[in-house]
Amino acid sequence: GIQDAGENGLNGVTVILTDENNVTQTTTTANHPITTAPGYYVFEDLVPGEYSLNFTLPSGYQFSPIDAGSPNDDSSDSDADLLSGSTVITHLISGENDMTWDAGVVPLVSIGDRVWIDIDNNGVQDTGEADFPGVTVNLLNSSGTQATRDDGSLIPDTTTDANGLYSFTGLRPGSYEVQFTLPNGSIFTTRRASGSNANNDSDAIESGANKGRTEVTV
Repeated sequence: GIQDAGENGLNGVTVILTDENNVTQTTTTANHPITTAPGYYVFEDLVPGEYSLNFTLPSGYQFSPIDAGSPNDDSSDSDADLLSGSTVITHLISGENDMTWDAGVVPLVSIGDRVWIDIDNNGVQDTGEADFPGVTVNLLNSSGTQATRDDGSLIPDTTTDANGLYSFTGLRPGSYEVQFTLPNGSIFTTRRASGSNANNDSDAIESGANKGRTEVTV
């Protein structure tokens, strides 16, 4: 929720200004005319009065935490509501130039891969070993409960497709676990048999209270 050094602006974001009479103006973020830094917008020559802003969230992003800056440094934080993208109403007086209304956006992440039938039980996805469709996969947060969206709704479980693949997309960056439901007549294969090669091994814990879960990943 803070504009840190090295974090770039984002062009092409639609910004809507609404006045106290519900009249709107629209602009789009672009390069600053002098510094050429991206993510700049401005509404000029406004009549003094009450105004609010709404930022249209770009695809593949979520809004940053709102009002994370200190009360005396409002110019460095995000002012857009996490769900609506709107700011609170501000009152502009004659001659005022208020350049502190910003919106931070966070690139979303995804997690997933494959469930396969490990015929030789060596914990490695060998050539010719078949995919396992229809396996239920659940996404958990770092405390081991079902992960949620920003609006508090639960992220539903999914099932592996015909190629044994699954994914959870559009996630806010954070800490997650994946939980696999063991199909009837099966056991989990050896975990982390490939050592440093995480692309072709199994990550599910084989037994115990956390059976079927992966470790927490950030």
